[in-house]
Amino acid sequence: MNIAYGTLLSTMVTAAILSLTEAVRQLRAAREELARRAVEEERLRFSRDLHDLLGHTLSVIVVKSEAVRRLAERDLDAALAQVMDIEAVGRQALTEIREAVTGYREGSLATELDRARSVLTAAGVEPVVARSGPRSPRGRRPCWAGWCARRSPTWSATAGPAAARSPCRTRPDEHG
Repeated sequence: MNIAYGTLLSTMVTAAILSLTEAVRQLRAAREELARRAVEEERLRFSRDLHDLLGHTLSVIVVKSEAVRRLAERDLDAALAQVMDIEAVGRQALTEIREAVTGYREGSLATELDRARSVLTAAGVEPVVARSGPRSPRGRRPCWAGWCARRSPTWSATAGPAAARSPCRTRPDEHG
């Protein structure tokens, strides 16, 4: 009788452990699904915000540009005023977009350097990127080096040939 009782008890314990293991697996899967959906929702919210910002701004720029085209032949001062408004609208849009994306895109220095290479190549500049030292630990926010890597291609592409030849180097302690 003791053997039968022990066998029954161990079978019930094993079944309970297997059941708990399956419940834990299902909970993990549910948690992963919730996290995935939260990311999707955040991306959707972000894209709606960005769409609203850019849609409005680009509409204003198009309307003002059409006004400049019409005014240029008969009233150069009014056309110049419209051009200055277009510039102000563009600058304001850049500010709003920067505010919208602050904290959203936190890439590594390596990611930013890859993006920089792509932008410079598209602008006809042959980038030379020299990396040295260890990569930053995962999860660390990019420091000024990532910001520079993100901003430099725009500056280089618009500043002319001398800027296109300006080297950019970082040391391992700057990769953070």
